[in-house]
Amino acid sequence: MTEKKFKIVLIGPPYSGKTSIAQCYINQKFEYTIPTTSAAYFTKQLKINETTYTFNLWDTAGQEKFRSVASMYYRNANVFIIVVDPHDVQSYSQIDDWFSLINKYCDFGAYQCILAINKMDIEISNSTYDLFKDKAQQKKCQLIMCSAKANKGIEELFYEALQIAVNHDAKNVSLHSPNVQYIDKEILQKKDKQCC
Repeated sequence: MTEKKFKIVLIGPPYSGKTSIAQCYINQKFEYTIPTTSAAYFTKQLKINETTYTFNLWDTAGQEKFRSVASMYYRNANVFIIVVDPHDVQSYSQIDDWFSLINKYCDFGAYQCILAINKMDIEISNSTYDLFKDKAQQKKCQLIMCSAKANKGIEELFYEALQIAVNHDAKNVSLHSPNVQYIDKEILQKKDKQCC
């Protein structure tokens, strides 16, 4: 039996819902949280054939004053989930800044990114959605809509992150394989990526 470890890092502006997303995924319920200082850490495991995959999930602080500290958690990350609040105008304008931070601390090509639009329990306009969609295409990353509060799209978000990490390592090993066994709580069943 072999074991492989992957690092998934949640980044983005303060109050975008990074901690709520992580806790909703781990605990299967929404909880109001206070802003993270530095980082929080969670773990999930699954087994594919004879390999156990451990996914280390880091929830980093979004406030400017903590960014230099949080950046130490970027190193050796396999997948970054950039969480944004579509109802906060600054959230969109900061996306390029988050990509710049990733590129500053990580080797290009050693990681993948997902752009996660959180708080989709509150409707957004088509033009706002198109802005984020265009940004994701420009940055060559997946765009996933979710709502931690409504617990929608959270499993799809982490399914995509896990699939990216496993595929990058195992050359297209599919999580749909009959040989996949989740070691802890059931993680995901693949659904439509759009929650709303």
